[in-house]
Parts: sequence; C-alpha cells; structure tokens
Amino acid sequence: MNENTRASVLVCVTWQMSCDRLIKTGKNIADKYNLDLQVACVQKPATDFVIDSNVIEYLYKSSKEVGAEMTVFFNDDAPFIISAFAKKKNAVYIVTGMNGNKINGFISAVHKLLPDVTISMVSNDNVVYNMCPQDKATKSNLKNKDLVSII
Repeated sequence: MNENTRASVLVCVTWQMSCDRLIKTGKNIADKYNLDLQVACVQKPATDFVIDSNVIEYLYKSSKEVGAEMTVFFNDDAPFIISAFAKKKNAVYIVTGMNGNKINGFISAVHKLLPDVTISMVSNDNVVYNMCPQDKATKSNLKNKDLVSII
C-alpha cells in the first residue's frame, strides 16, 4: 500500500443511480474504521455520455454529501484501473455492487490483483457480502509499484 496516504475505502460505481447504495455502504465502513472515502467509476472510452449526464451528476452529489472524492476513468480494463487506483489511495476495503448475488468477472479480477483487500459486495436488496483477504501463501505476484505507477 502507499505509505503516504491514509487508509481508505474505495467504492466502485457504474452509471446507475442505484449505485448510491454502494456509496452509503462505503460511508458506513469508512466511519466504522475511521478511513477516508473514495468513489471511482471506470467507463469505456466509447460510451455516449449525453444520456448519462444526470446519473453522473447524481453520483457526484451523493459522493460529495458523504465527504467522498469521486474520480472517473476512461479505460477498457476496469479491474486493472480500479486496482491501481486502490493501491494509490491505500484502499483496505473495496465496495462494489453485484448482479444476481453472484461474483462477477470484475470482482474476481480485482480480488486476484489485490488479494489483501477486503471486497464488500452489496446486493440489490442491500445485503453486504464480504470477500476477505487471502493468506500470505496465496498472494498475487503483482508488485505494488506496478499498479501505482500507472495512475
């Protein structure tokens, strides 16, 4: 982790108003453990932003209301970008949504890149499931500097 940055909770959102539930969950975790709060979204570069402007404004407002900074990235590799940003922001928790109560490829990829970070997955009915860190014997070979250097 980045030693110059306070530990934080990183909330991963998409262009959906319902992601405000993720921001609220992240805020609860941050308050419980006295952590900073960050919100991030990774969008594909080819996305049509005209129809999404109201949603992104709503998420920015929701983030600001809980004292979080929101960052938007434009890239095709969301797991890698989120993992790099999490390293940069010294995230010890990542909060994300889940579809149909199943772990998706994004969550699995982030967990492989950041095996020491707890991932809290929030279902549509606000049930939180946690993927806890792996033990030292199963850590990824990915070095911290490899992720931090790209952001």
